[in-house]
Amino acid sequence: MKKFLKDGFFISRADRLAIANELLDPLEDWAMKGPKFHMSGKPVKAMKAKWMDKLREEKAKVAQPIPANDSDIVNEIKGMSSFKSESHRSKDLIKPFRSQPRDEKILANGIDVEDHEYEAAISHWNDPEEYLAELLDNKIARCKERMVKQWTERFNNDPSVESYPSDVDDFIEFVVTRPEYKNRAQLEEELED
Repeated sequence: MKKFLKDGFFISRADRLAIANELLDPLEDWAMKGPKFHMSGKPVKAMKAKWMDKLREEKAKVAQPIPANDSDIVNEIKGMSSFKSESHRSKDLIKPFRSQPRDEKILANGIDVEDHEYEAAISHWNDPEEYLAELLDNKIARCKERMVKQWTERFNNDPSVESYPSDVDDFIEFVVTRPEYKNRAQLEEELED
């Protein structure tokens, strides 16, 4: 077993509030969803898609069978003389605006992956650790964008609101202190009652 983000990942209070605005799952589960797939399933599938035909050809030349499990397949592919690592980089991922310190740790135990998943990930991503951080930042940025957009429209249509903060993190703090504010979990709970 190998580990990515073994030191965890740090978010700000406003990051957490923006995530909680639309969250039904526990924060750790939310944080794990995309990154776990990107470090386990995706690189293994990409490696197999690109290299299985070449592995089949090499094995056929020497009349050897192809293993039937991902762990052995990844090791066989990496052992091929023609194998070359990829250097995928993140594309179209954005960083969230932050004016608050990132002092809240999530994924404290990192992300566990099988040894063959780790080998596939380091062969697929240019820098898997950096990519994971960028992926999490992108998820947070998208949550912040949606929250700011939703509440800006509400405030602009509410004559009782004279002004609101321009700083994104201050804006989020302003929203959650409003008496009418409820995050998604609170709204769902109200619907159940």
